[in-house]
Amino acid sequence: MFEKALVALDLSPAEQPILDCLLALRNWGMRQVVLTHVMRVGYMQGDGMIYKQDYVDWLERCAQPLRAAGLVVETRPRSSGVPADDILALSHGSTNRPGQHAQAASTP
Repeated sequence: MFEKALVALDLSPAEQPILDCLLALRNWGMRQVVLTHVMRVGYMQGDGMIYKQDYVDWLERCAQPLRAAGLVVETRPRSSGVPADDILALSHGSTNRPGQHAQAASTP
């Protein structure tokens, strides 16, 4: 079916049921999980990345049981003005921020 899943977590009560479901998806061929949390940055909100290590630690705690079950897990905390755009960019494998595009090399 699919081998990789991107899962955005938000510290809500839905977190644990979502993580529990990931283990069941292993039976359908999923082998790799990317856990992310996007800290919203905007007017009067400051830069959520000042707490980056806290989010890294939390995502790593979420990843532990998945790794113990044999899944390959990557954690990717991010900050964005529009979290949905950042999650979408991450789903396409981009390391750029939304609105930031890679420059193509020009040939003479």
